[in-house]
Amino acid sequence: EEGLAAAAERIRAGGGRCDTIAADVAQREEVRAAVEAVIARHGGFDTFVCNAGIGAYAMLQSIPDEDHRALFETNYWGVVHCATEALPHLKAHGGALVVTGSIASQMGTPVLSAYAASKHAVKGYV
Repeated sequence: EEGLAAAAERIRAGGGRCDTIAADVAQREEVRAAVEAVIARHGGFDTFVCNAGIGAYAMLQSIPDEDHRALFETNYWGVVHCATEALPHLKAHGGALVVTGSIASQMGTPVLSAYAASKHAVKGYV
């Protein structure tokens, strides 16, 4: 939230308008609340960008299960939550869902294996 607030302040300082809503994309309820807040505050949206991602640098056999699961909760399930919560509004009113992935979904990455797997899952999902 601190980084989001700082970015918004830079936009405002440059004369732009900016509104912020923080949500943990790993938590469907938070994503739903964010979508509902944008609709309530602004009447809707025409573009939804999902760019969440975390990484864990470790060799394949070294990454703890809890880190692997946390990474998938954000990187994969975050996309699922964002897509399924934003798409009903976008389909009803028009617009675009934008999901960023990673070049890591295309190649093996020895110290980012869990990250690469999560981004490959995103590629398959979208």
